[in-house]
Amino acid sequence: MKTVAYYRNSISKEKQKLSIEMQMQHVHEVAAKNRLLIDDEFMDRETSARKKKMEERKGMAQLIEEIKKGRVKNLIVYSRCRLARNVQQYMSLYDLLRQHKVNVIFAADFEFPMMYTAEAELIERIVAAMNQEDAEKLVQKLQDSKVTVAREGKHAGGRIPFGYRSPREDLEEDKEESDWILVEEEVKTIQNVYDLFLQKDFSSLTKFVEIVNELGLRFKDNKEWNYSNMQNVLTNPIYKGKRISHIKGEEIEKDVPHLKIVDETVWENVQKKMSKVVKRRKKSKENQNENHVFLLKELVYCDECNQVMHGKPHQLKGKTFLVYKCKKHSKVRASKDWLENTVIEHANEFFNQIIHTQFAEVIEKIYKGETKGYIEAIKQIDRELKQLEESMVQRVEHALAKEEELQLNKSMLQMLKKYEQSLFVKSELESRIFEMNEKFKTIHDWKQESSLKMIDPDMEDDQKIELLQDIISRVRVSKEKIEIIFRHPLFTGLEGREEIGLI
Repeated sequence: MKTVAYYRNSISKEKQKLSIEMQMQHVHEVAAKNRLLIDDEFMDRETSARKKKMEERKGMAQLIEEIKKGRVKNLIVYSRCRLARNVQQYMSLYDLLRQHKVNVIFAADFEFPMMYTAEAELIERIVAAMNQEDAEKLVQKLQDSKVTVAREGKHAGGRIPFGYRSPREDLEEDKEESDWILVEEEVKTIQNVYDLFLQKDFSSLTKFVEIVNELGLRFKDNKEWNYSNMQNVLTNPIYKGKRISHIKGEEIEKDVPHLKIVDETVWENVQKKMSKVVKRRKKSKENQNENHVFLLKELVYCDECNQVMHGKPHQLKGKTFLVYKCKKHSKVRASKDWLENTVIEHANEFFNQIIHTQFAEVIEKIYKGETKGYIEAIKQIDRELKQLEESMVQRVEHALAKEEELQLNKSMLQMLKKYEQSLFVKSELESRIFEMNEKFKTIHDWKQESSLKMIDPDMEDDQKIELLQDIISRVRVSKEKIEIIFRHPLFTGLEGREEIGLI
């Protein structure tokens, strides 16, 4: 089994302080400190852990494969957020590391050790949620800035369309210029393409692309036109002087007359002809997947007969709704979406309440459980050291009594080596306890953070079901209300209850 390292940065080296090189430096220092030789290094350059799943990251996929094959003993990584930014993905990796008993060593000073206990798993989930929240806050800031830019009628991101270029491409341009510049040759090509589209007869857009290419008109970098770039050019409203941005589900439309290439009437006529030429297939509702996942399966009970309520379609006024319904009492039912969303909302609140009110107990339980083993190991080492000291003293006294020269024979050298090794191990264990004591103190600060979601909307359904099974004892439904009975994830026998009126 070997020691491996993993590195990841999200953006280019020039733009990110947490570069691969910086991570390497810290990781190698930690490896040297722990007297470990790094056998393999896996890395993902300019890779977003928020946008890409773990299996889509080449370096991470290779690392996971090595772990699954049981080849990894130690994994050194700069920090937790280098592994994953998504709670579900991080916990999946955590389970894999625990299953194969991989010793994870963090190079960052602010990270605390990764442990594999029930309580530690809860802490890992909290940290993962915070890392995800940090990433989401960063994305939120970027999106907010994009909205501001878009509302000012400026380019809010993405590729620059054919016919324009960035002012930064020309050093002689005014540095204050913040919008695109028309490319004269490409502008003429676009105008010719629009005119040809309205003048020529053809049965499909593919046929029109062939006509344009045969006439010698070329796309960017003198490339031939294809279906995709032709459709983009013929439907982009920027060419009629209107910039449309879609950010955070909001459509922002601004007039940019200085970027206009074709007359608005010409553009509209092209759209009319496009609607006839390009036939879009719409999925019928009948062909859509009719499989529905009921997240609260086996958790919902009828308050009148105490029997499990099953998820099923329910007909009302000619419409079909998905509900949880009692087989014996037809009037005892609750809308699937409303009930699941309500339970998840209150489950997250219950989870946060645990963290905020019983956090000290969780930390103490983790600290005592993990340090107990270290303390016992130190006691054992102290006993061994005492025995070694006594043995060495006896050897010296024996030599002095016989007035012999003390010989460092093989036995004595082995004893000295073992003594030195025991001192080193004791020192390392004491340092580990000190680090745990210091770093776990910082966890208390997390109580001040904003609300954490144990069950996130982006999670897979099976993950939601598993978490709900862990924290929900049962949901009782009557005609007037529902009662959620929570199961405490840390302390057996403790429950929480909440009543919500049916609406």
